[in-house]
Amino acid sequence: FCAPFPPLVFACALCVARSVVCVLVGCGEMAALPRTQELRLRRSSVHRHHDVKRLDDGEDLNDALLDFFVKLGQAVIPCGGLEGGFRGFPSVAYLGSLFHDILRKGGVTEGRTGHANVANWARRRLGEGGLFFDGIGALAVPVNETLRDSAGRSAPKEKHWWLAVVLNPRGGVRPEGEEETCVLCLDSVVRAEVRYDPPLRVQRRGSQAYPLEVHGLYRQGFGAYVRFRAIGDGSLGAVPDPKRARLVAAGKEWGRPQANLSRDNLGGHGVPARAEGILEFALESDSPICGEYTLEFDEAGNYSPAPRLDLKREPSDFQKGVGSYLGGYIAKEWESANKGETLNGAVGNFGAERLEKALRLPDVPQQETANDCGFFILAQILLILQLTPEGLRTLAGASTDMLSSLPWPTQKEVTRRKARLRQAVLSLFAAAEEMLTDDVDELLRKNQELRRKVQALIWDGPTFAEAVRRLAAASAPRRDYTMEELAIMTTKALRTLCNQRGCLPAGLVERADLLRALAPSVMRSQQGLQASPTSPPVGAGPAVPTGPPVPTLAELLAVKKAPEPEAKRQRTGPPDPADSHLGNMRFSLAELQKMPLKTLRGLCMQHKVLPANALERGDFVRPLERLATDAPTAAQPTAATAGVNGAALNGRAAPSTTGATVAPAMTAEERKAKWANSANMHLAGMIVEREDLDVMPLKILRALCIQHQVLPSCAVERGDFVHALAPKVGMAAPGGQAPPDAAARSAAAPGRAPGRPEEPKKDFSRFLGQSKPNFKAADLEPMPETTLRTLCIQHGVLPHNGAGAAADRAALLGALARITVDAPVEVDL
Repeated sequence: FCAPFPPLVFACALCVARSVVCVLVGCGEMAALPRTQELRLRRSSVHRHHDVKRLDDGEDLNDALLDFFVKLGQAVIPCGGLEGGFRGFPSVAYLGSLFHDILRKGGVTEGRTGHANVANWARRRLGEGGLFFDGIGALAVPVNETLRDSAGRSAPKEKHWWLAVVLNPRGGVRPEGEEETCVLCLDSVVRAEVRYDPPLRVQRRGSQAYPLEVHGLYRQGFGAYVRFRAIGDGSLGAVPDPKRARLVAAGKEWGRPQANLSRDNLGGHGVPARAEGILEFALESDSPICGEYTLEFDEAGNYSPAPRLDLKREPSDFQKGVGSYLGGYIAKEWESANKGETLNGAVGNFGAERLEKALRLPDVPQQETANDCGFFILAQILLILQLTPEGLRTLAGASTDMLSSLPWPTQKEVTRRKARLRQAVLSLFAAAEEMLTDDVDELLRKNQELRRKVQALIWDGPTFAEAVRRLAAASAPRRDYTMEELAIMTTKALRTLCNQRGCLPAGLVERADLLRALAPSVMRSQQGLQASPTSPPVGAGPAVPTGPPVPTLAELLAVKKAPEPEAKRQRTGPPDPADSHLGNMRFSLAELQKMPLKTLRGLCMQHKVLPANALERGDFVRPLERLATDAPTAAQPTAATAGVNGAALNGRAAPSTTGATVAPAMTAEERKAKWANSANMHLAGMIVEREDLDVMPLKILRALCIQHQVLPSCAVERGDFVHALAPKVGMAAPGGQAPPDAAARSAAAPGRAPGRPEEPKKDFSRFLGQSKPNFKAADLEPMPETTLRTLCIQHGVLPHNGAGAAADRAALLGALARITVDAPVEVDL
């Protein structure tokens, strides 16, 4: 068809060539496209193209990025030294950027009614405890508000985000005065106004013909607006130029205002003047909102006295509505979760009215751009994520001025954070391409270097937490306590006092550590340990007050300290030559029962019969009995041996028999000394008695709870650990060796060849409680299914077979095989 027309043939060939080139180029572009287009993290996701571009200058932060970065902060920002918070939940609960909008959806008029819209959000994200779990100290709620003009008309296109933080949500169910709760309104575009009717009036150089009237002051964001009127009759010439006015606040001065004048007649000599309008001053981002402002309309002293404007903030109707909605929601959440019953000292109902009345409006730095409100919210949430639940509850009782003094993020810091957020999300996308997964939790778990990099990009260190600690120390009542009062305080009360005074030691602390931290602030009692004052020498002048002497830790602990037992007292006489070396010591069965625990342990080491995992007194006595001078034959075991074994295995004293030597009951001081000397012993296979729980150090109690897998969440007092271990009294801790009589029972078991010893059980406790996997594939085969399941839960790889079905051994082995230290690295071919 095209042959008779050569130009047409050429055109067709050109079109075909273009099509081929387009196809080839398109295939090349598709091959060059990254495979990971989206990252997922705990019910949030971020898209490479649609969302990442929102991190550029001049762009608004959308809800997807806000949710993603908040949950990323919850995963990597240390909270009180722990990444991931308490029991896997962060101290600041976050239910999503759309929570407030969904709560008010459907035209509901109160939070109780709106609770039906978000009924399962808290328990689905925070577990069964919900907002009232002891590890939750605050609830962060982004609020989307439609701004209004000066006439009260709403502008649908003028949307503004600010942050509402419910501090200590459980405080509403506690008795009045026990715990505080409040709502922080953190707004980066504050609107506050003060009006004067009649206006403030001052005169120029004492002339009543040149008055200056100030009708009001209005603050919106970083801008300050002063409405004024200046009049003159021409006798002193023109009125000053309004553009030369200055505004003084918080020790700083701002000039060169923008004058929006409705009357612009400065006048002159013999010419009347009238200047009226609004002066707009551009303040700094961190300039305070509330306080006193001074307007210098001309040179200092020209208008005297200079007008002083006192600006205060009051909650707006919208902010009051937010407090009412959140109070009603939390009240309904409490009722649905606890059915109105009391829990841990809480009252029956949540006091929603307490939350509605407790609105705090601290002065926070203001944004200097029109599209950074979302970034300010994100920066504020990332700051409070580093606070512990106790620190957040401390903020609930702080005043507005104290809250304003905290180092909230400024415009410069928010601008710098944008670039760091972009770098963090691009690093995650690069790692997702390399590791072939879009799950951010998995990326951070498998790549610790990536985790540290992301943490450094979104966390600026514990500066804010240190500021809150100093605030708590400054706001706490400085009551002086005597040593007797501290000695009878509970450990929880001592910990709270240390937190209030800013001297809480880091890490896991015992009662002695708390007393040592409080020692400098202790007031000596008048009747106990105070030294007698000495009179100053003659001619020395008046005595200089030096304050109360600081007691030592020994004085604090000696207030109610019992006398030491005879076995622990230091010997003052000459040493016995026979006792100079344990190898020369001869002992009888009766002497073994009276020896100190330290001597028994030394004898076991000397005779090379030290049992593994020995902690009880009977564990050391048993191997030494056959070495005693009056040891019985093997066919006639003593009642003392049987009594010791029974006590060790059953966790209680063995019944005495006539004519037998029975181990005397250990005193509290002896038990305390025994556990103090066993700080570095392995806990696997350990059997404890009920009396041991009362004298154990706190660290051993906590380690035993971990060994028995009964560690209580957010345990503070010693009684929390003791209560958890009470059902485990007399039971060997997992991972230990079988009791001595287990071999005899196993030898008689059916199916076992006579004379063949039982294979010793392997100890897998070294793999438990580790932050990273430290086991190989060969270590998994002999593990029991319970240990495999525990490791899967510990490292977050527990598989599920169907809806709610438990995983079998093969599935557990397959899940753990992928995270072993010798697992092959997957290479994309």
